[in-house]
Amino acid sequence: MKMTEMKLLFIIFVAAKIGHIKTQCIASVPTIRYVPSCPSDEESWRKAELQKNCQSLAEIQTCVQDSSKFKYHCLVNTFLNATLEVCAPIRFLTGYCADFNIQESKVTENYNIDCTKLRPACPPRYESTEIYKLFICSLKENFVSFVSRSV
Repeated sequence: MKMTEMKLLFIIFVAAKIGHIKTQCIASVPTIRYVPSCPSDEESWRKAELQKNCQSLAEIQTCVQDSSKFKYHCLVNTFLNATLEVCAPIRFLTGYCADFNIQESKVTENYNIDCTKLRPACPPRYESTEIYKLFICSLKENFVSFVSRSV
């Protein structure tokens, strides 16, 4: 192995150890629970958030340094065929609906659903924990309907 390759591997290793390269949040996996639907208003969201009790894991998880960023989410899965509750790091989304990618153990943007072009449109930037405000992104039935229209 060349010296430059070794240096690059070392940098990647150090960055991963200090948290600059985190692609998965293994602490989220045991918190996954499939549900029939997600809360559709703030009161229901707060009630589900309290019941899920993500703050009990927030201090011991290692996905994000700031434990206040490890929160309750209710999202569709990547395949758009199930709704789940999960404790995961907050993610800022840029105009696409969020999903929870089980294989990658993280909240991701679904680039097939540009919610800025839908009515009502989502804001160009929003927090993953505010999905309940975006009716179009909060129900798997909306995704199925949208995807079948755009195919």
